[in-house]
Amino acid sequence: GDPISIRGGINLYQYAPNPLSWIDPLGLDVVRVYHYTSKDGYNGIMGSGTIQTKDPGARGKGSIQGKPQGVYVTTLSPEELKSSGLRGKMGLTKEKSTHFISFEIDSSKVKRVDRQNGYLRLYIEEDIVLRDVNNKLRGDVKHGASGCK
Repeated sequence: GDPISIRGGINLYQYAPNPLSWIDPLGLDVVRVYHYTSKDGYNGIMGSGTIQTKDPGARGKGSIQGKPQGVYVTTLSPEELKSSGLRGKMGLTKEKSTHFISFEIDSSKVKRVDRQNGYLRLYIEEDIVLRDVNNKLRGDVKHGASGCK
């Protein structure tokens, strides 16, 4: 037998989750973010293996003056983006959200454009390299058509 439960298993009598796991004292929290883009943008990123920071004020149509330079991301998945109807609020046009690239990143690197809003318009102030040292896509990278019409 296993009288003192050395083999472990799920503790059904745990009163509450450990609150230390809710906050992140060392800032090592990893978040999954989604970068939405056009088909051309997607092909360029997948070809180069890097999402480059851009200056959003310099993009002509739909450009955002006075916004910081960076890789713009959201925590909303394609399903959530579709059902939420928030695409317009994020400054994403239909053309600019047909495809996505999703990856995990240290949450301390993700900055907010809008102080009040922790998920819509986020940006990262560095290029995102999607491949590992062997030039293979990192295991956390997901990508494809967003299905947003």
